[in-house]
Amino acid sequence: MKHGSDTYTQATAEMLFGAPPEMALEYFGGKEISKDWRNVYKDAHTKAFIIANETRSAVLKDVYGALQDALYQGKTLENFRKDAIERLSKSGWLSDVVGYDDNGNPIREATEKTTYQRLERIYSNNLNLAYAAGRYTAIMDGEFEFVEYLAVLDNRTRDSHRELHGKLFSTDDPVLKYFAPPNGYGCRCMLRGVTENQVKKRGLDPETLWAAAASREIKVLEETDPKTGEVTTYHAFDMGNGELFRAQKGWDYNPSEQFWRMRTPAEGSITPPAALPPSAPQQTAEPKVKPVKDFNELKQQLEPILKPYIQNQNRNNSLKCTLEEYSSRSFMETNSLGRIGISTSTHPISSPALQESGKTTFRMNEELLRAWNKIANSNKLTPLEEYSIESLWHEVTHNKQKYAYVGKGWTKRRAIMEIITQWTARRTYNTLLNNLGWQAEYSNVIKKHGLGYRELIQDFDKYIKSININEDELLKEMLKLIDNTVRSEYEEPLVNWLSVNGKLKKSEIKNMLSILWKRWEY
Repeated sequence: MKHGSDTYTQATAEMLFGAPPEMALEYFGGKEISKDWRNVYKDAHTKAFIIANETRSAVLKDVYGALQDALYQGKTLENFRKDAIERLSKSGWLSDVVGYDDNGNPIREATEKTTYQRLERIYSNNLNLAYAAGRYTAIMDGEFEFVEYLAVLDNRTRDSHRELHGKLFSTDDPVLKYFAPPNGYGCRCMLRGVTENQVKKRGLDPETLWAAAASREIKVLEETDPKTGEVTTYHAFDMGNGELFRAQKGWDYNPSEQFWRMRTPAEGSITPPAALPPSAPQQTAEPKVKPVKDFNELKQQLEPILKPYIQNQNRNNSLKCTLEEYSSRSFMETNSLGRIGISTSTHPISSPALQESGKTTFRMNEELLRAWNKIANSNKLTPLEEYSIESLWHEVTHNKQKYAYVGKGWTKRRAIMEIITQWTARRTYNTLLNNLGWQAEYSNVIKKHGLGYRELIQDFDKYIKSININEDELLKEMLKLIDNTVRSEYEEPLVNWLSVNGKLKKSEIKNMLSILWKRWEY
């Protein structure tokens, strides 16, 4: 397959990729030079700039600088080549002598032709990845439930990529973890965000697409090099026609998702040329916590911090806060009287957005301990570690509520209580982080993909969006309910508020809540 010589400017970037160039700049500006190309594989490319078989720092910096200028200034391929060759000539990349011919003339490392071809590949691959990351972030931060895979339908397009053209996937589909474009060298495919309403207008059923994502099987296969005997693994999935789709070797990963997870939504700034972002996230203050060795030491520091939240205006000031480790199918639980249990059991990570480096299970007590020590040492949290703080805040929120029995098992009252508790906790857990001297980085990820009552909250979110409810106003109402209403009586005031603000009959709102209650149980 020919790779062509497409040129990129900021104008064509917006036209072809539909992503703000600023996010592409942020993606590329956040890379660090890595000399050991052999150890930089798949997800690590998100943070490292490498050139295969090249370990000289001066060469890597020259090519990275030329690429950065090309991206910031919208330079064409030819202008990038000219700039890169001028820099590399000074570094010696084009004049390295590797031997001598029979006449004593030096044999140089690369001819002009091979240098041009190599720079073209470096240019197209890196800019494709940067713009793909920008577009993916815009989709995942936007109001889209689905993505559409789009290929450029010409004679340069791989048959398997052409086969995926027009196919729709849920934003939670595991396909996106491994096969979001680009899916190989020179791949020009892209993703386009699609809303639930747009899916319905096409005569398709969103439920079918969500079910497909939930049952999707990503196969892990092995391939043996016939010459070297080297065995490598790769991922594949059934395209629906009995044929397996696989990306080009080494491309079955999604650097865009890694960038989206690492990115701090609140920052949204362009990294200046030749400047790298700080390694640690911005904080509200110096960390207020000290490193701990085990759960008992964590308990000693954390209980006094949580106690004021539990002893609020709805509670007796003699109420104690007690943390315990326990084995349970729940991540955490509480008796709503001050005791909070943190699970030691192993749980699956059901959302790809909270997975990292192939990790698919977790123990909540371990994640909370890691999160605490990272905050104490001013180290960046993973999305799952930050989620452990949100999960803890969920239980704290239960303890702030006006206590009342909501029935045994999964009653409608319990379902409505959990909707209000979880929906609110995901938007207010930064309160606890701030008290620890930290700042939430993954609030958008956790709002959309948090694990506790995941499907229940996602369906509730879709519903309130469909009736044009303002989230900020709804949050105020839910906080008011938590402060003033006995938790067994949440339904009536919530129905009244949604009915007025969504301009719907109360019976319709009640019916929606009944459907959610019967459909989902954590």
